[in-house]
Amino acid sequence: MAFLIRSRKIDLIQLARDLDESDPSLSKIVLRDLITSSKYYKEEEAKELLEVITAERLETEQQQKLEQQEQLSIEKLRLEVELSRNVNQSATQNNGQASHVKSLDEIVKMVMLLTVKVPNKPDGWDYFFSSLEKEFANENVSDEFKPKVCYAC
Repeated sequence: MAFLIRSRKIDLIQLARDLDESDPSLSKIVLRDLITSSKYYKEEEAKELLEVITAERLETEQQQKLEQQEQLSIEKLRLEVELSRNVNQSATQNNGQASHVKSLDEIVKMVMLLTVKVPNKPDGWDYFFSSLEKEFANENVSDEFKPKVCYAC
């Protein structure tokens, strides 16, 4: 009878149904008492039946988990295909220009780099532009994105 105490309520409900004693609204203790007082109850048979019920439930749960993982992997592949299509479309829309897809971290880093605080005083502009040029050189920014600065003006 100790095997009934360790069992889950779902399994006890199924066992009670198999013994023609079903009422799923009952508590686990009442279900155990209902099962043991059934006219069809024999401890060894009930134990074996409960083991089968538990094994079937675990197998069903495992199958559902595998199906869910498979669905997630299919969804992931679908999203990857959609992303590659979008990248190809954006590359063709840019008139043949090479588009570089960067991760969000790289984009945030570049925005933080390029949003350097602009100096308030006129004599701070030289330092601002020289530091900006150094950062462009460090990050290997292409010439088309570099600012055109004239120091002679």
